[in-house]
Amino acid sequence: MSAPRDADGPTGPRLSRRPLGQQIADLIRNDVLYGRLRSGTKLGQQQLCERYGTSRIPVRDALRQLTYEGFLHEDGT
Repeated sequence: MSAPRDADGPTGPRLSRRPLGQQIADLIRNDVLYGRLRSGTKLGQQQLCERYGTSRIPVRDALRQLTYEGFLHEDGT
């Protein structure tokens, strides 16, 4: 008989299998939708890397995805 599993999993919280860029995009999108990120706020890649503890590639992927969806726009800077 196996040991009972808790809600998170047998050894702790379950890890997400989705790409990191998509996870970051979801977090930023939620900040926009819930008003935690105001319209016109400039998002710097370095700032986001530090916030999420990741390299620039997943952050760039997230920003690209959100720009495509219309949540963000490039201002040419």
